[in-house]
Amino acid sequence: MNITIKNVKHSEFASHETHCFECTVYVDNKRFCLASNDGQGGPDNHYPLKGQTNSSLQKQINAFDFGTHEFMGTTFPITLETIVGERINEYLLDKDIKRTLRKITYVKNGEVYTVAATFKPTTINLERIKTAKWWKPEYIMLNGMPISEIRKYFSVKRVLFVANTSDQT
Repeated sequence: MNITIKNVKHSEFASHETHCFECTVYVDNKRFCLASNDGQGGPDNHYPLKGQTNSSLQKQINAFDFGTHEFMGTTFPITLETIVGERINEYLLDKDIKRTLRKITYVKNGEVYTVAATFKPTTINLERIKTAKWWKPEYIMLNGMPISEIRKYFSVKRVLFVANTSDQT
């Protein structure tokens, strides 16, 4: 079963104890329901689509077997809310990655760095960076990589911003 979200609306300022969001939930590429959370620490709300009722939606949700997750010796059921929460986190992480990739972005010693340059990270400019004196072969250029590969560097690492390096290229 493949669960995805689309049409995400997220409010950073209204997110207090949980994410404040609205989205459409898709199961196996078919619209399934609408989901939202007011960001005040309560559970997600799931709303039926046209032609569905609340009770029919709840029956469908309850019929799904999402499996379980073990945490500190205790087994917890995975719920639609858990999965939607993970997808919201992925959406927000991808949004941050895309914003960061507007700059030259690379990994050095396991940390993510950005270069505040006066030029965009085009293929030609990325190659120019790799020929700069400060560039080392062990650095990993993130620009141009698929986001699914870049996530591993962002999910546990913080991004370090480098001062203007226009004199370094």
